[in-house]
Amino acid sequence: MNGLLQDLRYGARMLLKNPGFTLIVVITLALGIGANTAIFGMVNAVLLRPLPYPEPDRLMRMWEVHNGEKSTASFPRLSDWCEQGRSLAQIAAYEHESFILTGGAEPERVFGLNVSDNFIQALGVKPALGRDFLAEED
Repeated sequence: MNGLLQDLRYGARMLLKNPGFTLIVVITLALGIGANTAIFGMVNAVLLRPLPYPEPDRLMRMWEVHNGEKSTASFPRLSDWCEQGRSLAQIAAYEHESFILTGGAEPERVFGLNVSDNFIQALGVKPALGRDFLAEED
C-alpha cells in the first residue's frame, strides 16, 4: 500500500511539473470518456433497450428484394400477403414521406409517415389524443 501512495505522489508531481502535457492528457481523457458515453447511449437506445410497444419481440419488418436491392412492397403484393398470410397476426404498411406544412408564417417541410389504417393497432398502442384510423381512411 505504501508503494502505491509513493507512485501516486510521484505521478502528481510529474503532472504539476509539466502543465502543458497535463492539459493535453486531461483533454484527451475528457474527449474519450465523452465519446464513449455518447456511443454507449446510442447503442443502448437503439440496440439494447426493447421497443416501447407491447410484445416488441413479435414485431417484424418485411420488404421485397429486386436484383439484390431492398424495396417497399407494392400495394398488390401487400394485399396478397394480407390474404394469404396465415402465420402473421396483422400486417400494416408504412412509407417515409415529406410533407409541406402550411398555415404558419412560411411553409415548412416536415417528415412523417404514410400508414395503413391498422398501423397503430398492429403496434398494440392506443392514440394519446383523438382516435385510431378508420378502414375507409386507408
